[in-house]
Formats: sequence, structure tokens, C-alpha cells
Amino acid sequence: MKYPEIERELEARRDSDPRDAAEYAYALARMHQEDGDPESATRFGRDAIALFGQCDTSTMEACSARNVQIGRICIPDLIHEDVVRDRLKPLEL
Repeated sequence: MKYPEIERELEARRDSDPRDAAEYAYALARMHQEDGDPESATRFGRDAIALFGQCDTSTMEACSARNVQIGRICIPDLIHEDVVRDRLKPLEL
């Protein structure tokens, strides 16, 4: 685990708050992508997409970020599955 604190926060939220957990997974994916670790970035990116898939993303309010920043990653104001895919290009998610 390269980012143990953030991974712990992701796991703590996974079952109780998948929407918040999705933002943590996204942040982990971006950090690993920036670090040049595409395998971990893809794993966390897919996790973020799966978690967002459990949530309502049908309105702007539902897509509003809950966190401003996680680790060194700024969370987009509006975030959902397609934002994750776009921000993690060229990874195959």
C-alpha cells in the first residue's frame, strides 16, 4: 500500500457511504496514475466506477463533489463515472 491512510478511508466508507468512497477511489487512481503505476491506477479507477454505479448520479446535486481534495488530488466539482473515465485516460476502464 503506497497510500495506506487514504486506502483505509476508502475501505471505511465502502459499505456505509459508497458515494464518498468513490471519490477516495478516484483520488487513489489519480495518484497512482501520476506516479506512473497504471496497474494500480486502473484497479482504483474501476473501483471508483463501480462505487459510483451504486449511487444516484441523475442530477447535478447528486454529482456534486463531497470532498474538495483527497491527498494531493483536487476532486472535480461534479464527479461521476464518465468523469472518472475521462480524467484517467488513456487507461482502459
